[in-house]
Amino acid sequence: MLTELLSLPVTGPVRMSMWLLRTIAERADAELYDEGKIRKDLASLELRYDMGEINQEDFQKAEDDLMERLRESRRRAEAMSR
Repeated sequence: MLTELLSLPVTGPVRMSMWLLRTIAERADAELYDEGKIRKDLASLELRYDMGEINQEDFQKAEDDLMERLRESRRRAEAMSR
């Protein structure tokens, strides 16, 4: 206990930084694999393609990336429900 108190000026900021980094990583991960956001991104991508803002090659690559994120999102949701 005494060691913890004496080392707090050094370990406190390190622990806080680690907590902050973990929290940021968790939030970024949650946003990246949010199924609702992925669906909105897919709809937006399709609209951009339909309006001629992007070519077919770029559309296909972006769609493939989004579909992989969607599959991963569903795998994660299934794993959490077990």
